[in-house]
Amino acid sequence: MASQPQPAAASLRPSVHAAFLAAYFRELDRRGVRYCITRNFERLPDEIDGDVDILVRPGQRARAEAALDDALPGHFVVRRVERDGHLLVFITSAEELRSATREGRAAAVVEIDLVTQLAWSGLHYQNAIGVLSRARERAGSWVAHPADEAAHVLCHAILDKNQVKPGYRAVLERACQQLGDVAFEPLERCAGAGIVARLREVSASGDDASLLALRSDLIRALITRRPLGLLRFAAHHASVAARRVRAVLQPPGVLIATAGPDGAGKSTLLAQLGSVLDEIYHPIRDQYMGWRDFVLPTKKLLGWLQRTLAARKSPDATAAAAAASAVPEPEYSHEPEGPMSWTHNFSVLHYFADLFARYVLQIRPALHRGGLVLCDRYFFDVLVQEVWICESPIPRALLVALTPRPTVTALLSGDAEVIAARKREISPERTTDQMQSLSVLSGSKGVLALDALKPLDENVEAVLKQLFPSWSEAR
Repeated sequence: MASQPQPAAASLRPSVHAAFLAAYFRELDRRGVRYCITRNFERLPDEIDGDVDILVRPGQRARAEAALDDALPGHFVVRRVERDGHLLVFITSAEELRSATREGRAAAVVEIDLVTQLAWSGLHYQNAIGVLSRARERAGSWVAHPADEAAHVLCHAILDKNQVKPGYRAVLERACQQLGDVAFEPLERCAGAGIVARLREVSASGDDASLLALRSDLIRALITRRPLGLLRFAAHHASVAARRVRAVLQPPGVLIATAGPDGAGKSTLLAQLGSVLDEIYHPIRDQYMGWRDFVLPTKKLLGWLQRTLAARKSPDATAAAAAASAVPEPEYSHEPEGPMSWTHNFSVLHYFADLFARYVLQIRPALHRGGLVLCDRYFFDVLVQEVWICESPIPRALLVALTPRPTVTALLSGDAEVIAARKREISPERTTDQMQSLSVLSGSKGVLALDALKPLDENVEAVLKQLFPSWSEAR
């Protein structure tokens, strides 16, 4: 008897949401949703191998999504992504988020992939209605028939992954041993008997490299098998191009930024958020937006300008050049002596322009891909600089208006004496001034005021509740 397919050990993990999955399958049945788990269902709901792929009838996807809300109290959707005919929904519970926050680990999520067609790049490789009609009941859920499971795994490995995982290999071997000449037969309607026979022969040999080498032939067969195959293929890629354009104009990703004086705990807060959200967002980018790591090629030019202007004003040109030998780096710890010169206004403008360059070149690409960007410092740093351009109302308001708004801005403040004592880089008086300057952000959209002296997990939880409004509504 052939061995049962085993998922890859690296991706298989116990599910803390087993009860939710079991309840969700019951809710789908209660609502009359015809569904089928297409692969990786051997150990569900107790263990999960990647996401849970669920095929539903066309016209019932909205009902299947609505069932998520009533599956189990305390669970809620933290992220929803619609892409190329797939609806990816990430679910967790309020208790799991709290536990992950306290323990500083990634919150476990269930990723459910709802589809109404089994296709690649607009090319159907299995008949969805046929797969649903042949589904079998197993452990409280409906799963694919062995022939349909094998056909789906074969196409998924070749077309989507270009890789045959150990779990997939076990499914293919079992299909060849148990089904023989009818293995992968569900593909014949969409791809033709010729290519399916070749796939069957190579799969039985166990030569994964040769199996993956048939990718081009399989795609060609799917395109030419039906009259509209090429048109569907082209339409799909046009849709992908349009989606990418929309992502550039309206990035689907999330940007979390911090504002506050040194010692307020900005970096620590972001590090904890990154740990908790590790399974929900991909990619996660840590972005530094302080007064270093410039990307514009103008820093040396600005430094030369400052040295030149300082030398003209000072009778001791050598001393002046040494004093202005580099672009000033007024982090929050910068304590200028007396009124700032116009060269420092140029420095702040250079810093602001460089922040825009970093935003466009480093932050936006991650947001376009639907990722999470954690910004240590942000454009708001200019608000605390003691220069005319930052203290005069009109240019100050203009700088704030030009600042791209984060999804959430954590505004940290608290007792100036305690905060200043954490790093001892600036005085309590200067810490108070910085918090006062940043207070103009209070009440703005997406700005969350936090007490820097509260426990870290409380502040992390506050940011998560701002990011996931459904948390407060979870029963």
